[in-house]
Amino acid sequence: MKGVTKEVSSSTRTVGFWSAVLATVFSIVYDLGRIAEWLGLLGSQGGPEMYFHWMIWIAALWAVTFPGSTWSLAILFRRVSTAEAGTNVVCL
Repeated sequence: MKGVTKEVSSSTRTVGFWSAVLATVFSIVYDLGRIAEWLGLLGSQGGPEMYFHWMIWIAALWAVTFPGSTWSLAILFRRVSTAEAGTNVVCL
């Protein structure tokens, strides 16, 4: 499929942009709340208050493997799409 491009509608771009903005704002607010909790500003004694359950090991395995597999798939798809287009793009 050489030369096939798809235009993204402006409404899709707008929704994507504002979703990214809201995700960033909520992430910053969450991080500031965690820092305030660790400093003892929210009534706690300071420090992260978390009970480490045995399932933390499963979550840790997922947290390590999921980003790695996602990155690997992104590189693979990029190489396949550039190979189909017949261009020489160097990917990491």
